[in-house]
Amino acid sequence: MRELTRRESGSWTGIARFVMVGQKTRRVNFHLTQILSGHDCFRKYLHRFGHAESPLCPPCPNEEETPEHVVFNCPRFMAERSEMQASSVGNLNANNIITEMCQNEVTWNVVNRTVVADHVIAAAKMAGSSEDG
Repeated sequence: MRELTRRESGSWTGIARFVMVGQKTRRVNFHLTQILSGHDCFRKYLHRFGHAESPLCPPCPNEEETPEHVVFNCPRFMAERSEMQASSVGNLNANNIITEMCQNEVTWNVVNRTVVADHVIAAAKMAGSSEDG
């Protein structure tokens, strides 16, 4: 397995399309790739290219909207984060999430479900806020 490390930018490097874990291969889907690479509709990433006015998270005005913030801190995803922590094996954080996912299939599946739920909810909220404006 290629080692995955977290950079200061908040994304994880060394992403592979498939991750070998023991004798099993786990597919890294679109949503998981987006979270792990930081290349998604996170305001920090979009702001870098002039596609967002600010890198800051709307409900958290002093925090940049990064994958790490969305998965571990943003109040918009508290319910999903609580389910992820309750369902996973071990206490997940930004420093151990990759290792925990690779070591335990239950954790892999829980994080994957959480990431997909985060995307669906975020897309719905963005659509709602653009209709309001």
